[in-house]
Amino acid sequence: MSETLKSWRSRLATDKQYVAGFSSENFILPMFISDSTDENLVEPISALPGQFKFGPSAAVEYLRSLVDEYNLRAVILFGVIEEKADKDEIGSLADAIGVTVSGRDYTNPVILAMQRMKTTFGNRLLLIADVCLCSYTSSGHCGIMKAGGSGGIPNAALSHNRLAEVAVSYARHGADVIAPSDMIEGRVGPMRKALNATGHSSIPIMSYAVKYCSAFYGPFRSAVQAKSRGEAKQAPPCCMEESDEKGAAYIAMRQSMLPSLAQQSEGTYIDRSGYQLHPETSDSDIERIVNMDVSHGAEYLLVKPSTCYLDVTHKVAHMVDVPVGVYHTSGEYCQLLYAAQSGALDLSKALTEFIVAGRRAGANFVISYFTPFILRELRERKA
Repeated sequence: MSETLKSWRSRLATDKQYVAGFSSENFILPMFISDSTDENLVEPISALPGQFKFGPSAAVEYLRSLVDEYNLRAVILFGVIEEKADKDEIGSLADAIGVTVSGRDYTNPVILAMQRMKTTFGNRLLLIADVCLCSYTSSGHCGIMKAGGSGGIPNAALSHNRLAEVAVSYARHGADVIAPSDMIEGRVGPMRKALNATGHSSIPIMSYAVKYCSAFYGPFRSAVQAKSRGEAKQAPPCCMEESDEKGAAYIAMRQSMLPSLAQQSEGTYIDRSGYQLHPETSDSDIERIVNMDVSHGAEYLLVKPSTCYLDVTHKVAHMVDVPVGVYHTSGEYCQLLYAAQSGALDLSKALTEFIVAGRRAGANFVISYFTPFILRELRERKA
């Protein structure tokens, strides 16, 4: 077990009960690693302002100052496949090493990035590998789909085995923590057994145990290109034309309903409601799921999204005796970012409120795209 993981575990163990304040060890930075032929790629993500896709080498350079000067302690890595034609039904590229793809020698970008990060940062940076197939499958689903592909529900047995294979590969190539985000119920047990059987019993599992089917994932899904064939439609202006005959107050009332934004885009993203949790999932079902994951070997649990589910975070933190974290999603990030850019709120103060609320609810750690901003704020407060 790495010294970084020991330190992180120790901090979270003593941090189980809410305490005022937070430090760099409470935050995890999500990063998107591209399989572009350019290892030095740095490409802005239009749907997620301030975030980028990186080639494996560029990712290391991006992290240098964050680790050396701002005390970044942990990252979670997501692979991005640039060519849809390279994907298949079982997500072969999720753990591909030294295979030929589209005429070039190919190794999974997350594996390449972890190897370079380990060489550069050693035990100073905790590497968390997200394990899911959605970025790699031709279906865009998080597992291997049932024959015929109807119903949007993966084949559990095939998916469990495939996800376990990917987890073992990531553990072999530098992952300090394995984080299954697929939400195909029952996958933690097979994953834990596979890790133990291959000499990785010390590698902990951070389960996305409570991951909702949410509208707040849109920018992330654009970033990892998990779209179906239908492209997102450009929303028309918020205000609709009204006749002056009704009067200004009536027109204002109609415009305040934001009629154009009430039009839902159909078929823009893959429907994962067959295995992700419904927002109205009962407390008893949540308790069953989290207890199952812990009994099967999960040492950390995640609730995703965060802000709308702090009540659930509080309940989960009291259901199990393992550290619980929250994922401040891409949609939640954009909410605060756009509000701050328009002058509607003070970003630093708003983030502090969110973090304190999350900690009060029982969250021991936060995965957030705002991590670099937060680390800068923490450093300036100490200065």
